Amino acid sequence: MLPQPPPPPLRRVLAFGIDVLVIAAWAGLVGLLVTGAMRLTGGMGAVPGGAGGHAIGFVALTLPALAYLALTERSGWRATLGKRVAGLQVERPGGERLPLAAALLRSALRLLPWELSHVALWRIPGWPMEVTEVPPFAVALLVGTWICVAAWLWSVVRDPGGRTPWDRLAGTRVVRSPPPS
Repeated sequence: MLPQPPPPPLRRVLAFGIDVLVIAAWAGLVGLLVTGAMRLTGGMGAVPGGAGGHAIGFVALTLPALAYLALTERSGWRATLGKRVAGLQVERPGGERLPLAAALLRSALRLLPWELSHVALWRIPGWPMEVTEVPPFAVALLVGTWICVAAWLWSVVRDPGGRTPWDRLAGTRVVRSPPPS
């Protein structure tokens, strides 16, 4: 059997956009809970800044996003909600379902720019409510984040198999889903 051609990049962008909305819905729920907690405890003074704020954000946002991406792509669907809507799935080059380690690696690498931006933001004095200055270190990390995003988007277009760096490193590929039977 001949390998199928990679899905069109716009289909992957659609899937990504839907997944961003799913993760944003989770972030909105977390934001509502944090706002409620701040009202009960007296405002922003109860929210740690710097590394403490980053750690809370990592546990409340990054880890759930990682679990959503990895566990849905490893599932029998082999796809996140966005990929299901776009008619895509993730598999090993032989067509097998992803092992947990590959799904976690793939998802962690996809979230790397997001996490780099969190590292940068939480190191800005006064973040998130009273920013006084943006240190060069934070600017460099934020610029690096966007360079990663641009390079990874470019790789989907330029790679003959439509594989991203996280696909290559995790030994995966995104393909069109077979039609429902």
